[in-house]
Amino acid sequence: MRGGEKEAAGERQPPEGAKGAAFPAFSSLCSAMLRTHFEVGPAKMAFNAHARTGDEAMEGGDAEGALAAYDEAARLDPKSAEAHTGRGGALHRLGRDREALAALDAAVGLGRSHDALLLRGAVHAALPQP
Repeated sequence: MRGGEKEAAGERQPPEGAKGAAFPAFSSLCSAMLRTHFEVGPAKMAFNAHARTGDEAMEGGDAEGALAAYDEAARLDPKSAEAHTGRGGALHRLGRDREALAALDAAVGLGRSHDALLLRGAVHAALPQP
């Protein structure tokens, strides 16, 4: 079998010009890096559970419960725009708009939350106008 035929048969071949053990070593290194980057450890699993609990509480109309869950998610991952956005939404629903804005500002400051920007606009519109 030629190289192309082996690949078609499911056998992975080193790129043209790769020699000896270099390709398998490189392949192992890439696999290890991907596992490390995408591995979900206990802290991430706990964060996900609290964020999901917050989402479910908000959907069920329990803003207090949602806030408690999002507070814990934000404690576990302070750099999570998702957690701060959730906190902002729960605080807004509770009528605590100044605190909601602070939480949403934190989410926007992390630079990864379009939802926080939209919600921030809604909270601003709900504030009493001077």
